[in-house]
Amino acid sequence: MANRVRGEVRLAIGDREVVLVATLGALADIEDRMGVHLADLGSRLAQPRVKDLMLLTEILSDGAVTVDALRALDPVEMLAIGNAVTGALAALSWAGDDEDTDQGNA
Repeated sequence: MANRVRGEVRLAIGDREVVLVATLGALADIEDRMGVHLADLGSRLAQPRVKDLMLLTEILSDGAVTVDALRALDPVEMLAIGNAVTGALAALSWAGDDEDTDQGNA
């Protein structure tokens, strides 16, 4: 079960359940592997690429889900992953623009 106080988000992928959380290590990994400063991540994810969502899922799950495993998913499953990634990043003040508080969740 995900601990919402820690910013954890539960994600079901097929018959597996993983937890996504933006730890300090994950944030450093995002900067390194995506080649973007955290301050700029919100604007990059305003219109995310599927590749970005897959990489973020791998990082935020601490490797429990790999990019290679995500390649086999259908578009509906990728939409759910996008929502989970957004939720995991939403607790961070830099994930959104000060003027735009809509994080893309319905």
